[in-house]
Amino acid sequence: MIAFKPNSSIFITYQILRQVCCYLDGFSLNNLSLTCVRLRDVCSTFLEKKGIVILQWERKTNAEGTHQWVIGYKVIG
Repeated sequence: MIAFKPNSSIFITYQILRQVCCYLDGFSLNNLSLTCVRLRDVCSTFLEKKGIVILQWERKTNAEGTHQWVIGYKVIG
């Protein structure tokens, strides 16, 4: 009997991982790349094609003096 291993995704071939990643958007690729080094390497091959959008937040003060966070601009990486 084979025991469950938490990092069992490393046994999937590189080609299958690339095929799965080609269906993901930039935001999902970014999140997936944070899970392990191998997936980061696979996801990094899609950066030029899909890109990643990073939101730059700014703190604004209302007329009442309260503060809120709003999207200042979007950085495309």
